[in-house]
Amino acid sequence: MPWFLNPNIYHKLPVYQNPELYLFIFKLVATAVFAGLLWKRGSGARQLIGTTYLFFYGTFITVMLFMHNAVILGLRVFDRPDTGAAAYDFHVFSLVFLGSFLIFQGVRALRAAVMLKNGDETASREARRATYFVLAVAVPLIPIQFFGMILTLFSLLNLGAIKLLSARTDVSEKTTAEKTLATA
Repeated sequence: MPWFLNPNIYHKLPVYQNPELYLFIFKLVATAVFAGLLWKRGSGARQLIGTTYLFFYGTFITVMLFMHNAVILGLRVFDRPDTGAAAYDFHVFSLVFLGSFLIFQGVRALRAAVMLKNGDETASREARRATYFVLAVAVPLIPIQFFGMILTLFSLLNLGAIKLLSARTDVSEKTTAEKTLATA
C-alpha cells in the first residue's frame, strides 16, 4: 500500500506534512478569491456573506469527497489480496456511490453560488435542494461516523446562508413593489 493511502501515517507526521491541511488551505484561498470577486462587483454584505459561504460549502464537499473516493479506490486497488480475480465488493461500491452522490451535490452548490454571483435569484432554490440532499445523507451517518456530524453542521449553516440571501431578495422585491406603486 502506498504511504499516502495509509491513514495511520498522518498521526506520526508533523502538521505541515499532512495533505489535508493543504487541501483546506486550497479551499480557503479559492473562497477568498471568489469573495474578492464579489466584493469587487460591489455586492452588499448579505450577498457577500451568503454567496461566499455557499461557495465554500460547495468547494468543501466537492474536494473532500473527491479525495474520499480517491482513497477508497486507491485502497481497493493497492490493498487487494493477490487472488488474481476482481471481486465484487458492495462496501466499496456503496462508499464510492455515497462520495459520488455528495460530489454531485457539492458541484450543484458551486454552480448555484456562481449563478447567484451573476445575479440569478432562482439559484437559491437549487442550492437549497442540494443542501437538503446532503442533509438526507449526512444525518443518518451521525451515529456511524463523525463525518456525518460535520456535514450536518455545515449544511445547517448553508441553509442559514441561503436564508440570508432570500431575506435580501424579499427586501429588494418590497422596494421594487413600492417603486411600482409610487409611479402608478
